[in-house]
Amino acid sequence: MVQVSKSLMKKCTFSCKSMEVNLRLDEIRPYLSTNEYKRVISIKSKNLALQKAHAYYLIKKLIDNDAKDISVEYLQNGKPYIKNKDIDISISHKEDIVYVGIAQNPYRVGVDIEPLNQTIDINILKNHYLNTEEINLLKIYSFKYNLSIESVFIIFWSIKESFFKCLGYDIKPKEICIKDISDDGKVILSFSQRINELMKILNLEFVEIDYNKKYVYARTLMKKVNTKTSCL
Repeated sequence: MVQVSKSLMKKCTFSCKSMEVNLRLDEIRPYLSTNEYKRVISIKSKNLALQKAHAYYLIKKLIDNDAKDISVEYLQNGKPYIKNKDIDISISHKEDIVYVGIAQNPYRVGVDIEPLNQTIDINILKNHYLNTEEINLLKIYSFKYNLSIESVFIIFWSIKESFFKCLGYDIKPKEICIKDISDDGKVILSFSQRINELMKILNLEFVEIDYNKKYVYARTLMKKVNTKTSCL
């Protein structure tokens, strides 16, 4: 299964893509930089190592089908970036699938993928991660979209995860509030004063989701204010 979302913004492109983890490491190895390969083989979990390798591979396919010289590196806060490229990237991987996003300067992207049918204790989690208004929405969306309360919570969590990954800020889930999700997956949010302050140099372009019976995909796009657009 592959899902693609592309928004052509005048001359610049934002893209997200998912991919099943179905290649062997030796098949991906030619596309990995030395640093990427060392990082992958240092991971003790074989499944996690393959997820990471697939994410690097997919990032390169999105940027340039022959982009073998591109290397994914990490900032101290854990955010991935591409050396010597004016491109923002985001990576998420769970179980047998990876989900990545790229955005050309001045845009920033955050993506998240979550298994939709996780076993969670909603009574414990909801008060830690959701505002009162969002807790009230759980039953409404559960009925409207024929989903379990737990699945709706996971959708809400994935939205918040993608938002804070895009913002480049530690996750403070109660500092944004999900106000509405349209039938086509567009998300309306409200922000705390702290988040409003952080976003003075960023304009929120959109937050949106889609999901199937197995996964929810969330993506957030922001644009830096007063930055000249530079396209590759």
